[in-house]
Amino acid sequence: MKKHFLVVDDSELNLRVVELLLNSLGIAADCAAGADQAFTSLSERDYDLIMIDYMMPGMNGAEATRIIRRMWGGMRREYFHSVPIVILTAEENKEVVAELLNSGANEVLTKPLTVEALKPVLAKWVPRVHGISEESIDKMIESDGEGFAELVSVFCEDIPDKRTRIEKALEEDDFKTYTVEVHRIKGECKILEAFDLAEEARALEFAGKALTGDIPNDRSEAENRLLIASSTPKVLSDLERMCPELLSLIEDIKPETPSVSAAEPAAIDEALQEDIAKIVRYAEHAEESLSEGDLTLTGEWLGEIKEMAVRLLHHADKSV
Repeated sequence: MKKHFLVVDDSELNLRVVELLLNSLGIAADCAAGADQAFTSLSERDYDLIMIDYMMPGMNGAEATRIIRRMWGGMRREYFHSVPIVILTAEENKEVVAELLNSGANEVLTKPLTVEALKPVLAKWVPRVHGISEESIDKMIESDGEGFAELVSVFCEDIPDKRTRIEKALEEDDFKTYTVEVHRIKGECKILEAFDLAEEARALEFAGKALTGDIPNDRSEAENRLLIASSTPKVLSDLERMCPELLSLIEDIKPETPSVSAAEPAAIDEALQEDIAKIVRYAEHAEESLSEGDLTLTGEWLGEIKEMAVRLLHHADKSV
């Protein structure tokens, strides 16, 4: 899901410069030539971030920001209160910057805007994936982009069923199943380096284990039930929020798998090499899960390996 910003400036040239800069970072932008156009645009859609120039004729950026913060509506609850707003200014006076922040802006950037100045602001307010650091994302993509894409696909495909299984377990007071599910979430999030979410799932796992009697903790039964009831919806919502962001990351790196039956011999060889490479990557994931004692996640990766191996054997039989 591509990020979409609103850029507000009375200068057509400035609008174009900022739009091109954002496009170079993979971000779409709508442009508004002043506050009135910005308010119209905000009535039509929710943006991931608003960038607004300070010195504009009529209503300046600080005044417009104050109005935006008092607006109501949006697809997301309290959208106008929480949407990140960055004010652009040529002023470097500390008092002016303080005034702009007091208007409700999240950040103030000095013009001319540069990629180097913008990147940390984006990482802070509109990260590519909430809960995973930019450094972790870059590392995983650079070290094994295709492996990362496959991991993301498997992870995201199961998210709807995760919610169904967990909600059913809670409805039935089945904390054995619940504990298995949040344990799986913990392991998968650690592999994706979503460490905060993994830690939240770990806390839920231990609360569930306390309720099943597997391990004691220092909370009462009522306190463990309250923790599970209050924190599980957040963990599930965070997973669902991450999914489109992760899938957006892999759009350009997810490999196309050619049809073996219709492919030429050279393409068949290439497809075979890709499948073998996948099995190796899945085996590495299984080893990592096993080393962490996560037998459930290890079993899932072994299942993927088995399915891939059966498919390869089937193709081998057909080619004989």
